[in-house]
Amino acid sequence: LCCCTPAGAAKATAICIEMRVGHPALSFFCDHQVSSKIIFPGAGYLELVAAVGNALLAGNAASMAAVGTAIAAPLILPSLAGSSELLAVTLRAEVQCVSGGASLVSGNTTQVTTSYAHLLGARPQTAIAVVATERLATECSTPLDTVYVYEQLAAGGLQYGPAFRLLRCVKQGRDSAAARLRQQAHQAPAGFLMDPAVLDNCLQLGGMVPQQQQAAASSATYIPASLSALCIGSTVCTSEGLAVAQRPGATADSEVALVRNHMIVGGKGSMACQLEGLESRSTSGRAKAGSAQAAAASKAKHDMLYEISWLAAEAQRQQAQDLHQQGSSSAAAGTLLVPATNSRTA
Repeated sequence: LCCCTPAGAAKATAICIEMRVGHPALSFFCDHQVSSKIIFPGAGYLELVAAVGNALLAGNAASMAAVGTAIAAPLILPSLAGSSELLAVTLRAEVQCVSGGASLVSGNTTQVTTSYAHLLGARPQTAIAVVATERLATECSTPLDTVYVYEQLAAGGLQYGPAFRLLRCVKQGRDSAAARLRQQAHQAPAGFLMDPAVLDNCLQLGGMVPQQQQAAASSATYIPASLSALCIGSTVCTSEGLAVAQRPGATADSEVALVRNHMIVGGKGSMACQLEGLESRSTSGRAKAGSAQAAAASKAKHDMLYEISWLAAEAQRQQAQDLHQQGSSSAAAGTLLVPATNSRTA
């Protein structure tokens, strides 16, 4: 991020913060595609919104909420990583200090508008919110295979590379879905208040909430369009956490839009962030992903498999040695190997 303010910052009425989207350190954004086009993720917008709020409040983003966020247009990125065209792409946050209004602008196009509100009194990032989120996760009892999840997303026009495939142990409830977030150390980008890849995976989970209009909506491509409120707790985890998505009780799914609430509980049990009333709207045309993209997703299983390691069971080895010493022929069968771990890496 590159921060710049007008001369005489103490009297400044506006602040400008810029993200160099095409910087090589942010090349992982190329793993986020919609209908085979590299699209800057909605989670990246929310990261910049959070970073601006954190700067305005001198590192106390937890006392701030971004409200009334509207994503007016997607930011399509050049397909060639490292190209001069991509390196020139920037996303600029322009904030009015007096009103709290902000806009995210790329070139001459306003991508996002939002407003900042200072939270006073009771905040949603409390132990009660964590308990409620974890309770909601326990109500999700129908397991979904990880490969199946990403096949479904690909069939809906959403293609994700390894940096954006972090959902593990996905389960569905009646009107919710929950998953563990697992990110390898080498995948974690540095310098973010909220890791866009981790946050985007929480948004992906919204697509796994059982839809009320399943037959009509199954082939539509949904992208984030608006958000009622973004509340930040601790820094979003970059290694492991619990993500939950829920359809609010007062809303109904349709072919046009889906509304979800999203929560992330960090690995240390604190509320990382909450998204209230995220509306995703279907694109003007049906998804062009089709079976080819779903098939491609099913082949990319190297980061979505069980990992099993083996070692000799000491108790069985000792028993075999004892039997051998007693002259038992049963010891000649050799050392028994049993699974020592059986953990998902994806």
